[in-house]
Amino acid sequence: MTTKPQVVLPPTVSGFLIAGLTTMGLYHAALSMSGAGFFPVFFWRTPLLAFSALSTAGIVSLSFYLLSLKDYAAKLKKPIIFINAIFLIQIITLITLQAAGPEQKTGWFQPSSLSLQGLLAAGMVLLFLLARRAMHLVGRVTSSHSQHTLRLVSLTDELTGLPNRLAFHERLSHSTQTGGQPRRVALIAIDLNRFKEINDLRGHHTGDEVLRILGRRLKQAIHNDSHEFVARTAGDQFVALCHVDEDDELSEFLYRLRRATNKPLRLQDDSIAIGANFGITFWPDDATDHDTLITNAKLAVYHARDTQALRVCYYHSAMHQTVSSRLDLLEELRHALARNQLSLHYQMQKSIAEDRIVGFEALLRWTHPRLGSISPAVFIPLAEENSLIQDIGAWVLRTACHTASQWREPYRISVNVSPEQFRYHDLLTLVQDVVLTTGLPPERLELELTESTIFVDKERALHTLRGLKALGISLAIDDYGTGYSSLDLIRSFGFDRIKMDKSFISHALQNTTDMAIIRSVIFLGRVLDIPVLAEGVETEDQLAFLENEGCHEVQGFLLSRPIPLEQLVSTGCVSLTASPA
Repeated sequence: MTTKPQVVLPPTVSGFLIAGLTTMGLYHAALSMSGAGFFPVFFWRTPLLAFSALSTAGIVSLSFYLLSLKDYAAKLKKPIIFINAIFLIQIITLITLQAAGPEQKTGWFQPSSLSLQGLLAAGMVLLFLLARRAMHLVGRVTSSHSQHTLRLVSLTDELTGLPNRLAFHERLSHSTQTGGQPRRVALIAIDLNRFKEINDLRGHHTGDEVLRILGRRLKQAIHNDSHEFVARTAGDQFVALCHVDEDDELSEFLYRLRRATNKPLRLQDDSIAIGANFGITFWPDDATDHDTLITNAKLAVYHARDTQALRVCYYHSAMHQTVSSRLDLLEELRHALARNQLSLHYQMQKSIAEDRIVGFEALLRWTHPRLGSISPAVFIPLAEENSLIQDIGAWVLRTACHTASQWREPYRISVNVSPEQFRYHDLLTLVQDVVLTTGLPPERLELELTESTIFVDKERALHTLRGLKALGISLAIDDYGTGYSSLDLIRSFGFDRIKMDKSFISHALQNTTDMAIIRSVIFLGRVLDIPVLAEGVETEDQLAFLENEGCHEVQGFLLSRPIPLEQLVSTGCVSLTASPA
């Protein structure tokens, strides 16, 4: 589908020749019949001849050209025909008057001029018929050209210039048609890795530019139009088709596609690495109908995305079981809150210098009666993808604040805020209601947000976070160091704490790069007068390193695993003013 609309020239050329040559022929015929010699009259009236012939041809040609353009044809068709009709009459009158000029001593209706009058009458009829024929030719070809152009537009993705979903389905139907010998076709689903993150952090205009660049690259990856095809079907989703006569053909095509998506994109002065996952299925090996084939490709690309070690995944039947299990889990999650299957565990946070508890982070847990304990890494993304996180997140915030309000000790309570919560829920109103109804002093509540949460809509985020700060709520930037680690972000949004991601802590003593990152974050906190908390501390050596570098607070298995409220009380970590509700 790489054909581009082109201007159709034959009708314009035909109109030019018909109008120009016919006018010139009639003009010279009239002059000859008037009794004047051809050459003397020609030289005497050359400017008039040139003007009448060329102006007629030019206007008619321009008219035909405008009618061939889809943007003008509908609006200008009647005015153009009317103007040309008037112009045609003027030219015929000019020829008639010149032919019967002062050289003719007899009147127009005298017998001596009858032969000339007959010729002119015949010429007028001929010119009218030729002009009508030319207009019919233009109208027919222009209509065909407009229909062809509109069809191309309907099959093309406006943003990338690639074929769209409709074109993909047409090509799939054509590619899988078997005249006699079955044709083997590979369907490749392409899913970009970091597109949502780029959209959230840099805005939709950057996301659109990324798609345009990738569209050009994928188009260039096609070396054989009859055997290879790429389309954009939605958002950041692309598909490709490849006729597989030999295995090497697919391998070569796949190599070109991966090279197109893996090469970093240069945007202004920045370089962005995208990458993609590829799910591959075959016709007719894996499916004998198009819907099943498309579903299989989606299953394969989802498996490639979930299994981070794989970037290319070939469909196999066992994937259906994986998807079925995921759908079953989603259905159970929809009812988990109402069935009291969700609970909160609390992980200790300590001051290194003072060696005392300063707070707890509330962490969500799901215990299913049949499936047992389900990892948050599994069910939280599932809740975010299916718009369940708003209700679950509100429950977490309300429960954590209610629990902390019953502690005798004024420990802070840290609660994570999901990007989906922040985007679709009125967080400020929710927090106001929670601190009011639970009685928790606002200064004891700390909300943890990641960079991606804020960059979804920086202006709205700034308004919301300023409102939270006005209430007295503390703000912590979570997983700092794993994203863009924007210094402007910390300065603009007034964070009260920087939480270093545990991935740096776990390898700090073996990896000099991680060690350097930890030191730079701690130094940043010292300069900005913002406390730094290190997550994931599991060994005494890690704790000693952080203490030596001047880290303020720590959290991790070395101090305590996340435990339920009852265990917090029984171990003496907290004491209650009343029995928990």
